[in-house]
Amino acid sequence: MDNTRIFKTPFANIYPLYIQKVERKGHTKAEVFLILLSLLTVVLPGCKKNEATPEIITPKKWHILSSQPNVFLSSVSFLNSNIGFAVGSYLDDEGLFLHGMIFKTSDEGVNWVVTSPDTLHDLFTVFFTDTLTGYAAGTNCIIKTSNGGKDWITILEDTEIHLISMYFPDKNTGFAVGLFGEILKTTNAGESWEYQQSETRCQLTSVWFTDNQTGYIVGYWNQDPDLYGIMLKTKDGGATWDSIPLPARYTPASITFTTPTVGYITGGNSVLKTTDAGRNWEIIFTNPYGGLQSASFIRNSPSGFVVGQNGAIFKTVDAGVNWSRMEGATTHSLNSVFMVNYDLAYATAFDGFTNMGTLLKWK
Repeated sequence: MDNTRIFKTPFANIYPLYIQKVERKGHTKAEVFLILLSLLTVVLPGCKKNEATPEIITPKKWHILSSQPNVFLSSVSFLNSNIGFAVGSYLDDEGLFLHGMIFKTSDEGVNWVVTSPDTLHDLFTVFFTDTLTGYAAGTNCIIKTSNGGKDWITILEDTEIHLISMYFPDKNTGFAVGLFGEILKTTNAGESWEYQQSETRCQLTSVWFTDNQTGYIVGYWNQDPDLYGIMLKTKDGGATWDSIPLPARYTPASITFTTPTVGYITGGNSVLKTTDAGRNWEIIFTNPYGGLQSASFIRNSPSGFVVGQNGAIFKTVDAGVNWSRMEGATTHSLNSVFMVNYDLAYATAFDGFTNMGTLLKWK
């Protein structure tokens, strides 16, 4: 039995016909072989099978980076894909605040180190103006670092303030807002702070500026039977604040802008959107699973996340026209979310029954 394996070239079927054709033109079989050999050296490289391994693209998903008991993580913020900070508080076994804490990562969330002293007040917000200079604020205080979070100093201490959100439109000018209607402003990188006239005692939960002069603040009053939201806008760097109506009984938790005219408010169980610099707002999404707490969008982009109660995470890639529910890694309530780029995001969560704080990552 002949076990010779036959290797068929692309010319296997036309070879006999080709011989007959060239022989009719007076070529010998040896000449025919040389002609075919020259053709094969030209054609076969183009017929070579692509041996490259196909790229396998793994779908991005949310997963837990770490969980710690008796830790309440209020906010997370990243300077770039590697360096980020999370702030919050340590709790006792009864769930009462003991003192503040700051975590830092320099390797895309793989490892986190504590960079704050145990005597720090509870912290609720963090904001960096560059890789070295950053601020955090919370109960009774504002603190600052000038060496990338290695050391922190208290730059303002006041028992009357309880700050929840902070924003710096440039390296010198910054604003902080709090639970008793307080608005604080600095124009010298935190060396001194001035109180602005908010004309309200509502809980102010979020502040955002689109430039040095134009800024927005949202909050709410939740003392029954009164329940309503508030929005303030300044066009003169905080010298005056005008009230802008929001839907009745809407309680906003956060505000963010992707352009000077396009912005989003998250709160209650809905997301509101403006396309005219805050003059008008419309509800573009309602979450049937519970309240929404925080939103993060890429600047000048239609892509963003909103997060909230019961592990709710929703993503849009078309500026809020459509929303897809993401399969989360936790059922805990999410407090904050930060989208670093199109492929990377982080969130913080907390479970009030177990006092468990969680850091999550989307990649």
